[in-house]
Amino acid sequence: MKVTPISFRAACDFVQQLHRHNKPPRGHKFSVGLRNDAGELVGVAMAGRPIARHFDDGLTLEVNRTCTDGTKNANSMLYGAVRGAGLERADAAVKQIIYAPISQHSTKPWEARQRLERLYGDVSRIELFSRCDVPGWDHWGNECPQSNIALTPETFSKTLSAPSQNVVTMNYTAP
Repeated sequence: MKVTPISFRAACDFVQQLHRHNKPPRGHKFSVGLRNDAGELVGVAMAGRPIARHFDDGLTLEVNRTCTDGTKNANSMLYGAVRGAGLERADAAVKQIIYAPISQHSTKPWEARQRLERLYGDVSRIELFSRCDVPGWDHWGNECPQSNIALTPETFSKTLSAPSQNVVTMNYTAP
């Protein structure tokens, strides 16, 4: 299957023909189509401004409608296409299922971190709701001994500790 650009009109026609209970949206920012190996359109995703005015900040995009003909994994591919490319895999042989003994409540298995490191290679990593410090990972959580990430709705800041123990703080404030 292949993701392709599609016009608003063609996406609306597809939704009108196949969607059981929803009409096509009134507008969009962009639409993507999904075609099978024979070139037939098997699904569409339409992305636009958020429906809720509270979230319409000029930075937020919402998937307003998806529709498929029932082709397996079509919706997942469409959501992935709307979201964007994501990270390239460094090792595609990494298994997704982890068998690990039960430990402390909500503690992540050590193997999960190792597999993520193998899967994506040398990239920035963050563990949310962390309970411990892990070398090579940013961490945030109310049970973490020392979080080096501060997350608030309007700002993002990260404190970096250099080898000489100089501390650098990067700040980002939403417009």
